[in-house]
Amino acid sequence: MSVPRLAVQRKLAVRTADGRSLGRSWGVLCRNLGLAVRAPGRETFTDTYWDTPDRRLLAGSIRLRLRDFSSGPRAGECVLILRGQQEAQAVGGIAVAAPCGPGSVLEALRLLRTWGVPHRMGESGREDAGDARACLRAAGLRPLAALEVRRSYWTAEMSAPVLGLRLVYDDVTTREPRGRPRLSQVEVHAWGRAPLDVVAAACDGAVGLIRQRHPDCTETALTKLAHALGISLEGMGDMLTVEQVQE
Repeated sequence: MSVPRLAVQRKLAVRTADGRSLGRSWGVLCRNLGLAVRAPGRETFTDTYWDTPDRRLLAGSIRLRLRDFSSGPRAGECVLILRGQQEAQAVGGIAVAAPCGPGSVLEALRLLRTWGVPHRMGESGREDAGDARACLRAAGLRPLAALEVRRSYWTAEMSAPVLGLRLVYDDVTTREPRGRPRLSQVEVHAWGRAPLDVVAAACDGAVGLIRQRHPDCTETALTKLAHALGISLEGMGDMLTVEQVQE
């Protein structure tokens, strides 16, 4: 029986924005572990979070966002991501992650209805046409927040690959609502076709070494959405996220 590929993620807040220094430390760490380090990657995207006018998704620890890539390998793409804390969901809470379009919107809206979030899907007859935003508006949802993210990332893998590690550095500007300070956030990802405790230990070890070299990095449960809204979202920002990768 094959072992499923698991991914583990931890978040760290950064008080000083120094992505290049973090990247250099990451390269040293991965080479010391015998991992092959890829060239760094960069991309810019805007995350627009959607909700009902009375914020039913926010209250139910559900996040629905459209991610528009403006630069990097996926420039011009748009992805719909639906994440929640529902017991019926797969490990990691990701229910939908697909290119934007009526099909992915309809799937997300069907799931929201089964989770007890009322909306107007099917009442207007317009959900099967037009772009994702038009479909969401037709169902009665509205933008809640918009964040511009300038992302740098460094990836390293064993040759198999049995184990992979990635450092993600995000420089976040809140576009809506206005007036919020910028956010610098680091994520450490580990993945592999191995038992969860092995993958989690690799992630923990990488986080520990990063914090030794950069004391300004502190582990956090703060999500980008919570920062944008200036609130605490209990249960929506676990410091440890586990996801079973579908292949």
